[in-house]
This record gives sequence, C-alpha cells and structure tokens, in this order.
Amino acid sequence: MAEGMLIVWTDVETGHEDDFEEWYNREHVNERAAIKGFLSGARYSAIRGQPRFLALYETRTPAVLSSKAYCSVLDDSTGWTKRVTSKFRNTTRGVFEVAGRAGEGRGGVVATLRIAPPAKGAARLARWLAGPALREVVKRPGMVRAEFFQAVEVTGPQGTGDDDRENRAGGLWAVVIDGADERSVAAALAEVLPADALRQRGAGADVARGLYRLRYAKAAGGR
Repeated sequence: MAEGMLIVWTDVETGHEDDFEEWYNREHVNERAAIKGFLSGARYSAIRGQPRFLALYETRTPAVLSSKAYCSVLDDSTGWTKRVTSKFRNTTRGVFEVAGRAGEGRGGVVATLRIAPPAKGAARLARWLAGPALREVVKRPGMVRAEFFQAVEVTGPQGTGDDDRENRAGGLWAVVIDGADERSVAAALAEVLPADALRQRGAGADVARGLYRLRYAKAAGGR
C-alpha cells in the first residue's frame, strides 16, 4: 500500500500543450513509474479549477522521493524533459505522506483540495479530514476512494532535475477524492467538503479546488 505521494499541479505555456501532452504520456510518467519504490503514476487535465494539469505518483513511502534511484533520474534529465519543464507555469509540487484513506481503486475523475493548515485548530481539522470526511465521501454514489495528505520534507539529496525540484508545497495539506464521473465527484465535493464545512473546522478562505479528468495512468514496474 502506498504511504507516499508526489503531487504536481501545473500550467504549461500557451502553444506548448501538444509537446507537454506527448512528453507526459510517452516519457515522463513511464520514466517515473520505472523507479524503484514508485507504485503508479497518473496524470489529469482540469474540468474546472486551476492549474490546468495534475499528476499523482504513488510511492511506497515519502523517502522514495529522496532515494538514490530517484535522484539519479533527476540528475540525468533528458533533453525533452528540460525543454518541456522550462514551459511550466504556476507549478506547485509536494511530497506527501498519507494521513488518512478510505476506499480503494482509482476513478476516472478526481477532485483536489489544497489547504494551508490553520494556525489554530489544525489537529481538529486534520482529524475530521482524515476520518469522518473521507468515510463520508466514499459512501456517496459513484465514489471509490478518498485520501488526506500532509506535506513532508524528505531528507537526502534532492537532485537537480528542473521538473522536480522547484515550487515545493512546504507545509501544505491535500485532499484527493476519486469517482467514476464528473457528476459523482462534484456532488461529493459539494456535499461533504464545502467551503463552509472547512471554515467551521478552522480552514482559511484560500482553499484551492480543482476537478480533473484522467488522461493517462501507468502501473509501476520499479517495485
């Protein structure tokens, strides 16, 4: 079972979308999925919300993201990688640990929440997100999985790959919920995790929301 997750939210410079799509599908996700300790890679495009693109990489533990196997790939980035990542914009990248999970499998649509932990009441909010909120999400029609993540600082060398070293989401929390279709996921998000419910439990007003459709997924070969 995955205990780590690398999450990347990003836009790409206008006019470079086709190159970005081909690179992700033909090189990047496959390359990452082949690294020892990676379990899966998946990428998504926005139905609504920003940034326009999302990538999720499950790892055995967060420490995989500072492993020698991972860093050696970062330090040997391909020309294609360097060209495409130079066009990234509005990127947030986070190494996360799983703080709560309900359900299993992956759906064709996901929603993400990016939450800055509150200065007061963080523990109360985290308990709700990790437990009752996730369990309620997966009870909803069409929903298959819900996870709560907390960003962690991994130790050791971080590599020099421009695609994976910038815009780190230090301290960020994330919620990812999976469902069969847009309607199911949007309904679960609105009914279980509305802005009012988050604010009542201490979250700030700047929670970033996005609804994303699956574009490509790869099971890992580097187990």
